[in-house]
Amino acid sequence: MKQSILVLFVFFGTFQIAIAQDFNNPNVQEMREKFYNEQLQFTEQEQKDFWPLFNQFKKDEQALKKQTKPNQRFDLMSDAQAEAFILKSLDTERKIIDLKRDYVVKLMKVIPVRKVAMLNRTERQFKQKILNNLKKKRQPSRRN
Repeated sequence: MKQSILVLFVFFGTFQIAIAQDFNNPNVQEMREKFYNEQLQFTEQEQKDFWPLFNQFKKDEQALKKQTKPNQRFDLMSDAQAEAFILKSLDTERKIIDLKRDYVVKLMKVIPVRKVAMLNRTERQFKQKILNNLKKKRQPSRRN
């Protein structure tokens, strides 16, 4: 049981680290802004108020996630180290949820509540778009 939980953490951790590098790329940030502005139909004032808050949230979220990075490979950890890592990861997830809660309250003051409600869906759609772009980039081109 512990091994399967550990495998899940390794998979999701590795996956998030791999795509996080692409998501922090300035071009991706530009794409994110364009995508969100279109999907959520922000007015100029909403854009002006939303983006500083959202960008600060992303920085705070990344800082929390960095704290959970493992010091060594999972297969080299003792069971006690792996268990401590899992517990620390769960604690970090709780902190991230608290952070999201705080920022949602702030965002509801600067954009309509319906648009705040649409943020999770918009983020999922954006991530899917980026992942699809990465897949296309990494596929070897076919010549006829």
